[in-house]
Amino acid sequence: MKLLTTAVLIAVFALAGPLVAHALVLNTAPLSPDVNTGTARCVVSNTSTKEGAVTVEIFSDTGAGIVGGFSATLAANATTESATVALSTDPMGYCRCTVPNKKFLCSLVWFDGTTPMVIHGQ
Repeated sequence: MKLLTTAVLIAVFALAGPLVAHALVLNTAPLSPDVNTGTARCVVSNTSTKEGAVTVEIFSDTGAGIVGGFSATLAANATTESATVALSTDPMGYCRCTVPNKKFLCSLVWFDGTTPMVIHGQ
């Protein structure tokens, strides 16, 4: 009887496991400390077919503090971005995005001139 009960419990937990949501934390690589011109922002995209809650944090160039960020519910197949950070006055380090699953993408976009540079989060 104990063996049957144990087998049933293992089966229940094995089936329920995929139903439990685990948030992912994606960090971009940091901008070089030498980058002090232009603007930067964090961008998060939802490539899934369902909406999801996201939190974006912008860290300083030292990584010691949060410069800005936001939380939002992002619709399916949608993209949103943080406020623009002027690097001459607010040195930016990296972006951290907390997302519901791997169908969400996080990037840091730096723009200085005519060509943006995109650093994807992992």
